This record gives sequence, structure tokens and C-alpha cells, in this order.
Amino acid sequence: MRHPNIVEFQVTGDYGLFSDPIMRVGGEKCSYQVPTYEALKGILSSVYWKPTLIWYIDAVRVMNQIQTEVKGIRPIHYQDGKNDLSYYTYLKNCRYQIRAHFEWNENRPELAQDRSENKHHNIAKRMIEKGGRRDIFLGARECQGYVESCVFGEGESYYAFVVAVARHAREIADYWADNGLPMEKKPVTASLEDFASGKVRVRDMVKIKGVDEEAQTRA
Repeated sequence: MRHPNIVEFQVTGDYGLFSDPIMRVGGEKCSYQVPTYEALKGILSSVYWKPTLIWYIDAVRVMNQIQTEVKGIRPIHYQDGKNDLSYYTYLKNCRYQIRAHFEWNENRPELAQDRSENKHHNIAKRMIEKGGRRDIFLGARECQGYVESCVFGEGESYYAFVVAVARHAREIADYWADNGLPMEKKPVTASLEDFASGKVRVRDMVKIKGVDEEAQTRA
């Protein structure tokens, strides 16, 4: 491959259900707190896929706070076709930024004539802008997802903000202790005030893997 062939996109949805057979005891499903690798790969394959290439997920950012919601579902018995009652635990208000790239499928040598990096990369980017070729699901058929183009690393992630506030609060507490200053307010409160006023930014306290490494390389 001559080029990295990277694509970046954001996937959102009201609900997500990333479960495993061992978590479906008694027919009830419970979602993981984050998407699985294969689920993200399946989302990208729904956007654009050809047997010529294989998608690889490089990085993912969880943008919204992880929240769950339990719903009462009435699935159908396989034995008699009657309804049953189960409880499914869904993720709610999902939003993820994803970075991925493709490589050639070496198991299909007969498709070597279709190995045009520029063609497949441009088609993939166009399909992301159009929302994908097929329907997008967040782990399960009832969890509709939506894909749009984005710049990976832009925008504040909920968990990046939490980590940044905690680190800055620790710096404030250490500064007060080292200089013998009275603690007039909680370090966390002072940290939040600094972020609200713009004195400190999330990017100053938290490095986003891949994005900041690229910036250093370019510099």
C-alpha cells in the first residue's frame, strides 16, 4: 500500500446493544459499555465494503457519557410462537468517533486487478458523507445508527473532560500545598472555574492518542 487510506467518521444513535452470547442468560441481553471491535468493523462494512479490501479499526473515541436503559421486551418463543417477557439493557444516547483504514485482502488474489487505492478510498469517503450504502445498526437490528463525516479528535469527549478536570484539580491542590496557601474552595471547584473561564483547555491536560502524535510528527 502506498498510502495510509484512512477514513474518519462519527456514528450516532439513540440506543446501542453490543452483547455477547454469554451475557444473554435466559434470553435477556445486556450490552457492553463500549462497542466491540467487530461491531465497529461491521458498521464500516455497511458504509462501504468490497471483497478486495479488509477494514481495520485504528481508534475510537467515546464522545457521550456512558448511560444504560433497561427495556421490557416481549420476544417470541421458538418452540410455540408465544410471547415471553425479557429485559434488555441498552446503551442510550450513543456517539462515537472512529478512525480506520483498509488493506488489501491477500486471500483473494483473483481480485488483484481491482486493487486501486485511490478509487476505493474516494468511494469510501463519499459513502461516509452520504450516510452509508446499507442501514447502520449499533449492535442490534432495533438500534438504528447514523454515520457522518468528521475530523477525528475534534470536539470534546465527556471522559476527556472528566480526566482533564481531575488532573487540573490535582495540580491546584499540589500548588496550594507546596506554597502553604489556604484552601478556600475545593480543588475540583477551582478546576471547573478555570475551564469555564477558558484559562485551561481539555487539550492542554489530555492527549488524544493518534491525533497529538500526528501533530508532533508534522512539527
